[in-house]
Amino acid sequence: MSNLTCERCSQLLPDYLDGTLSSSDKLAFAAHIESCPRCREGLARYRAIPAVIRSVIDAPMPADVRARLRWILGRRGGG
Repeated sequence: MSNLTCERCSQLLPDYLDGTLSSSDKLAFAAHIESCPRCREGLARYRAIPAVIRSVIDAPMPADVRARLRWILGRRGGG
């Protein structure tokens, strides 16, 4: 059983995924994730973020939105 709280686990999540946690924090995080369904689900959602972002980036922009954006950017660039 881990003595890590859900709040602390949430704070450590980015560092865990980046591989920058100390050995002791990494072990405590892993133990907590194993024993806590809520935090395990949070980890899965966090890991899914890059795929969600890629799907948005790959979505085609409607032509009217693209034209409007170009117009706005052109006005700002031209002064």
